[in-house]
Amino acid sequence: MDIVKSVLQPSGLLLLFLTTALVCWFYSHQLAFGLVVVATVSLYLLSIGVIANALLRGLEHDIKPLSSRSTMTAQAIVVLGCDVSEKTPEYGNEPQPGAFLLQRLRYATLLAKQTHLPILVSGGTFHGINEAEVMQRFLEKQDSPATWMEVDSLSTWENARYSADILKKENISRILLVSHASHLKRACYAFSAAGLDCLPAPTAFKEKRRSLGSLSGWLPNTEELYKSNLALKEYMGLAWYRLHYKVYGRTRL
Repeated sequence: MDIVKSVLQPSGLLLLFLTTALVCWFYSHQLAFGLVVVATVSLYLLSIGVIANALLRGLEHDIKPLSSRSTMTAQAIVVLGCDVSEKTPEYGNEPQPGAFLLQRLRYATLLAKQTHLPILVSGGTFHGINEAEVMQRFLEKQDSPATWMEVDSLSTWENARYSADILKKENISRILLVSHASHLKRACYAFSAAGLDCLPAPTAFKEKRRSLGSLSGWLPNTEELYKSNLALKEYMGLAWYRLHYKVYGRTRL
C-alpha cells in the first residue's frame, strides 16, 4: 500500500512517466517524446500557484473557521495526529510534534481553554514512535492534558473508528475535529461514518487567492508543488472513501 501511495503522488507519477519514456525510447521515439512532454507540462502545472490554489479551493471552500456559537453543543475535542520529529538532540532526543502536528496542537490547546472541553488525541505508532503519546506530552506541558488517548490507528479511517469506540463509551456523540483545513473534508466523512456528529475545527488554511493576471501565480516553485501534492493526496483519499467505504457526501460541513 505504501508503494502504491508513493507512485500515486505527483512526484511518483512524474518519475513513472519519465522511466516509461526511457524504456519506450528503444521502441518508439514518438511515444517516449509524448511521455516526456506530459511529464514536463504536468510538473509545470502542479508547480504554479494558479493550479495549486485551485486544487486546494475545492477542499477548503466548505470548511469554515469555527464560531463561538458552533462550539456550544460540542462535547469533546478530537485532535488527529500527523508528523512527528524523531531526531531532536536539542530536546534530549525525545520525539517532538512536527511542524504540521504542532499547528493542530496549538489550535486544540486554544479551543480547550476557550470551551473547557476534554481532549482526545488520536494517532498510532510509526517507526517506533506513537503519535498520541507525543501529542499528550506536548499538551501536558501546555496545561491542557488529553483526557483520552487513541493509540492504535494508522490512517484517518482508523482514527475515526477507534476514537468513536472510546467516545461512545463516554456517551459523547458531538465533537470538534481539529486538523488542517485541507484534510477536514475527508476526516469528517470518516468520523460521520463512524457515528459521530463532526464539527470541523480547521487550522492552517493553505489556499491563497491568486489573480490570473498575477505573474507570480504562473511562476513555478516548490511550495506550490507541495500544495498540489497535498491536495491530490486528499482527492485520492476522497475517491477511495467513495469507492470503498461508500461514505462520500454523508456529512454536512
